[in-house]
Amino acid sequence: MTFDNHELLDFTADLKKAVAAAEPRVAKTMKQAAVEVKRSWQENAWSMVNSSRVKHFPATITTESEGELRWLIGPERDRTQGFLGALLEYGAVYSAPHNLMKDAVDKNEPKISQAVIDDIYRELKRII
Repeated sequence: MTFDNHELLDFTADLKKAVAAAEPRVAKTMKQAAVEVKRSWQENAWSMVNSSRVKHFPATITTESEGELRWLIGPERDRTQGFLGALLEYGAVYSAPHNLMKDAVDKNEPKISQAVIDDIYRELKRII
């Protein structure tokens, strides 16, 4: 018994082309995603401001690009209350974790994943 895999190899080549062609669109999607995660994280942090002990923390959350597809999102330690990021997220001995970042990522991850899949699918449809 033999297996003719030329169609599979052709599809693999087409998929690689689609991913490469979709990169500019995916880069735009990732930039928008970074902004949305930042906004969600800030909204979560603003919900804690009632205590007024962390009123400056939401403003420390920023985005920074590390290339077209990679984004850093988080508090800047050198800003007022930026050092509180890890404490608020993970907690400490006498402070419960608040999961502000985790909740922001969980809220946005399905939309981000679907948007990237759609970007690649559009290119794949165009190529095939």
